[in-house]
This record gives sequence, structure tokens and C-alpha cells, in this order.
Amino acid sequence: MKRSYRLIGIVLLMLVLAACGGADEEAVAVEEPETETEAGAPVEETDEVEEVEEFKPLTNQEIEKIVINNLDQMDASQDAYDYQETMGIVNDSIIDPAQDTDEVTKVLEATKEQFKRLVADEILDEWTRSYLADFYWTMSRQHLHSDDISARFEVIDQSEDHFTASFIRLADGAGYFPAGTYQLDYVKENGYWVFLDVNFTDAVRKPLNINMNEVRGYYNRFDRTNGEVLSFFEAVEEVEVNGETYLIYKAFDTIHARNVVDSEYNYEVAMPYNIED
Repeated sequence: MKRSYRLIGIVLLMLVLAACGGADEEAVAVEEPETETEAGAPVEETDEVEEVEEFKPLTNQEIEKIVINNLDQMDASQDAYDYQETMGIVNDSIIDPAQDTDEVTKVLEATKEQFKRLVADEILDEWTRSYLADFYWTMSRQHLHSDDISARFEVIDQSEDHFTASFIRLADGAGYFPAGTYQLDYVKENGYWVFLDVNFTDAVRKPLNINMNEVRGYYNRFDRTNGEVLSFFEAVEEVEVNGETYLIYKAFDTIHARNVVDSEYNYEVAMPYNIED
């Protein structure tokens, strides 16, 4: 009888062990395999997200500084040449590459070298030829200079590698350079902001409608000593004469009258003020 109990115990023990072994096999069967790359290496799981640097727009002041520096450096590029000697080499034929002489090519290539970090590659040759022709032959100073930025400088559009800026130029009083609105495009090449394009709209097609504060700001750009604004500008009044509005102000001991619409001087309107003064 004891032997029967012992046999039953052994059978029960074997059944329990068999059941445990089956459970282990099931556990192994449902275990998820490691994820592998194409090369066979396991992929490490991570919660880290790659940080993308946010684009930070430049301020109006920063972009104006870029433009002024760019235009000043283009002007300075001609300081290395003797004006009279170079004027004898460069003429309006420089616009046509087919007419290049060895002397013209030398001046042209030297200027291009100085414009490399100032002017976009796609317009470098054309712009350099036009710049030299205007500077030495037509003497019309048609290209931009930093002192042409009279007022209302603003950034119209910008991205990481491009910006468009606009400003107005007031009439010069001599009629050489028309008043109007400029729009400039700059792009970033090799880490430098370089000039790409310029568009000009005269005050006839796009009236300026200037105000006294803008005229004051224009003169204050020049009337500085050690960073302090000097008292060379004084607003007088705004008057209407023959249906047109004029700003009357005093600058450098002379009273001027500027037409609000196109910023042109009117000496007849200003004359009575100077006589009284």
C-alpha cells in the first residue's frame, strides 16, 4: 500500500514539473525579439529629440548697419586707384566685354576681387562694369552711397539667407539725383551679406509725403560730434502755398522750404523767411 502511495506521489511530481516546463517555454515564445538595423546591430531606444536652432531675425538697426557698411566698402574700393589715370583707361565701352583691353581687364579684375565679399556672384561681372563706367566716365554717381539713405529705413522681408530693405532719398537741391524710394536685396554668400539688386521708384510715381521728424532725422545723421546731436536743425512751421504743402525749417543757419510730396526745395517760398531772419 505504501508502495502505491509512493508511486502516486512520483507521478504527481512529474506532472507538476512538466507543467512548469511548459509555462517557461510559453514565456520564451512570447518574448519580443530585439529590433535590429539593416546592419544587424540593435537599435538603442531614446527619448531625446534633436534641437533645431530657431531663426532669429535681425533688427532694422542691424540691417541698416550692414547696408551702410556694404555701400561704404564699395566706394572705398576705388581709393586704391589714381582717379585721373583710371579715368583715362575706363570708358563706356567697359560695358561690352568684347571691347576689353588689357588695361581695362586689369582694373576690372582688381575691382571684382574687392567686390567678392560685397556683391553677389551672379551679378558680380555686370555690376562691376556698370559701377566703373558710372564712377569714372559718366561721373553721374548713379550707384548708391550710404549718404543716400535719408529716412524711413525699414526691413520689408528677411530670412536666414536673404533680406529686403527700403528707404527714401530726399531731393539734393541741385537736381542731380532724383528723390524717391529705394528697395535693396541682399543675400548671404560664404558667411557674408552681399548686394544682389536695387530698385528705385521716383517721387512722381510714389509720392514721399515726408514729415518734419524725418527731415530732422536726416540732418541729425550729419550733425554729430562725439556721438552727440548738435543744434543745427530747427523746425519753423508747415505752410500751404498755391495748394502745395511745405516744411519750413532752419539748418546750418539757412531756412529751407521742402515740398512734402516730393521733398524738393522751393527757394521762393523760403526767401521771405531768410530775409526776416
